[in-house]
Amino acid sequence: MIMSCLLWILLNIGAQVAIASVGLTYSVDTAEKMAHMSRGNVSYPNMTQFFPVKLPNGRSSINNLGAQQYTANSFGMMALNLWSTTQPIPEPATIYKSGLTADLFGIDKKSWAFVFMDTSSDGSTSAYSDRTIKSTSSCESYSVIDGGNGNFTNLTISKNGKSEGSKVRLPIAAGPDQTTFFTVPFTTCGEGCSIVEALEASANEPWYYKCNITVGPVINAQNANQEVSLPLRHMSSAAIALQGYAANPKLNDTQYRIYVSESTYGYPRNGSADDFGYQISYFAIGAIAAAANSNNPSIYAIGDRPIIGTQLKITQHVLLLGLLIGLVSVQAACFVTTAFVANRVVVKDESVFSTASILRPVMSSLGDHGNVAEGKQICEVLSHLRLRYTAVRDEKDRSVWKVGISNAERLKRFPDLKVYD
Repeated sequence: MIMSCLLWILLNIGAQVAIASVGLTYSVDTAEKMAHMSRGNVSYPNMTQFFPVKLPNGRSSINNLGAQQYTANSFGMMALNLWSTTQPIPEPATIYKSGLTADLFGIDKKSWAFVFMDTSSDGSTSAYSDRTIKSTSSCESYSVIDGGNGNFTNLTISKNGKSEGSKVRLPIAAGPDQTTFFTVPFTTCGEGCSIVEALEASANEPWYYKCNITVGPVINAQNANQEVSLPLRHMSSAAIALQGYAANPKLNDTQYRIYVSESTYGYPRNGSADDFGYQISYFAIGAIAAAANSNNPSIYAIGDRPIIGTQLKITQHVLLLGLLIGLVSVQAACFVTTAFVANRVVVKDESVFSTASILRPVMSSLGDHGNVAEGKQICEVLSHLRLRYTAVRDEKDRSVWKVGISNAERLKRFPDLKVYD
């Protein structure tokens, strides 16, 4: 009996230890990947125009076209500091962390995409939305027959491999080992599309490129606050060649930018039209991204507000599974054992016949007239008795125990004090 009790206590202690150990297999941490989106105040970037970084005193440069063009080019240069990747675009509500998650996504060999963020009104939390904008390039490359060393403003290029060439005029002779990008800002090749031309100057293998760069509308925009204006899209498509003023009015207000061959945008592409257009489309979408993420003022409206939640992180899967299986198994074994033992105990009902059966040995002391005696008379006769409940075996089935009542002799436990058991 004692061993059974000890075993029962040890089982309960072990179960409590196992339950406490479950807490060592998991933790509740701050969500790191996905945000909870709920309706509330959010901030959107004002994408109606490029907003200049510096405004001189006494000048309202914010709406100055030249200042906006210069800003577009500056933002495109800032794209070199953004994280670009060719991995798939993250799903909406993925938490955005500046410098730790990607800003620009390469779609194919000709296109780049930027994913707009949903940002809480206090600016503490940002998450990727389902709104994207894409820049696409379509370029042609021609070998330069004459004037391609960078010392001349007139070029002769070869079209379709013919020896006789076509004439192209440059806005400036910038010298060898550089790439001169030039464009006419007010010309267009479609909605959000600009024509960008370039000379990859070289003493050995010069190339001329002509590209159509298109920045499309925002996909999945639901209201005006989420749109990018057409003038901004058109300006960003030509941003790689903009400088803010017409460098050569004689050439239809052409603007140009020069990038040395040691730079990212001036690195020779050796006639690869796709590679050349790819870097221009990157510059264009980078200008959009820089304006949206860092500089342009915000518009506050009701939208999908990202909230950082909590997540359950299980660190010990095997241990947790073992503890749960062990706990359930022990509890099941205890239940079966308890049910088996309890089923062997016979509990009589509380009828007068059961009570009379138990008191039968005592009532024999009353003699033949006990059944007509009153309560006081019965107490006087039985006052000298001390009753004891005992477990006795059944005479027919020795595996069955019964409860019996018998007269217990009064023994002196402490004779000197006359205290009886």
